[in-house]
Amino acid sequence: LLSLRYTVKISGAEKLKGVKGALVLPNHPAEMDPVLLVAHLWPRLRFRPVALEDYYHAPVIGPIIQAIGAIPVPDMDYGGGRYKRMRIEKGTVEAEEALRHVTSLLFYPSGLLMGSGLEMLKGSSGVHRLMHAAEEFPVVLVHTRGLWGSSFSRAYTGESPNFVAMGLRALKYVLKNFIFFSPRRHVVIEISVFSTSKFTQMDV
Repeated sequence: LLSLRYTVKISGAEKLKGVKGALVLPNHPAEMDPVLLVAHLWPRLRFRPVALEDYYHAPVIGPIIQAIGAIPVPDMDYGGGRYKRMRIEKGTVEAEEALRHVTSLLFYPSGLLMGSGLEMLKGSSGVHRLMHAAEEFPVVLVHTRGLWGSSFSRAYTGESPNFVAMGLRALKYVLKNFIFFSPRRHVVIEISVFSTSKFTQMDV
């Protein structure tokens, strides 16, 4: 289904040979990039994604990410509170345990959709904590290009789009173009692999 709308090129896939128990850190240009990463990289890395509870319990996409072992965390953009912080801590501990047991983990460093052409981490500290969860494991940096400016990004409205609403809109668009005649968005997923020590020495 994704191939009807996206032409995806993977750059650096050969670097993943033999990699397991990795911390996968992607940029987040649009709501669609996690779906593309699961479709194209999960068969190679078998990672557990850290996902917002809204998506974890959402129709269609929720059962899929639950099936691959997603770790749910609350969205802190809309209020905080003690109970939310407890759920954040629970998710973080589960993520740390996954790395200690040599399980790959997909974790978005900023926790937010990109609001511009740059990824802004601001005060996010989750990566720093996960880097120290295990003594040594590969860090896989994933840079997705080609999605900024799509209807699933914040490029035009400045707000995070509703994934389900945009998904239905995209489906109508594909049907109006008689499915196979829909123009495809070209997406490049670039992969780099480093050791944890390279980052922890910089005390990120």
